Amino acid sequence: MYIVREHGEPIRDVELAKRFARIPGYRNRQERDQWMVKAWAHMTALLRTGLLQWASKRKHVEIAPPEKHQAWLAKIDQMAANLPKPRL
Repeated sequence: MYIVREHGEPIRDVELAKRFARIPGYRNRQERDQWMVKAWAHMTALLRTGLLQWASKRKHVEIAPPEKHQAWLAKIDQMAANLPKPRL
C-alpha cells in the first residue's frame, strides 16, 4: 500500500505489480515471474479486503476510504457469527 500512497495518484495495476516485484530483487526471469505472481495475489487480496479500490481511470488502483475496509471486517465478523456451533 505504501507504493500507492507514495505515488500520490491512482497507479496502473501493472505498474504496481512491477514495483512490488522489484522490492526483493531477483536474479533471473523465472524469479521475476514468481514475484510478479505474488504481487498480483497481494494486490488482489488488498482489493478484496477493501484497502485498495479500482480508480475511475481504467486499470488503475488507489487507496480506498477506511469505511470500505471496516465494512469488510464487519462482514467477516457476521459470517463468523453465523457459523454452526459445535455440539457437546
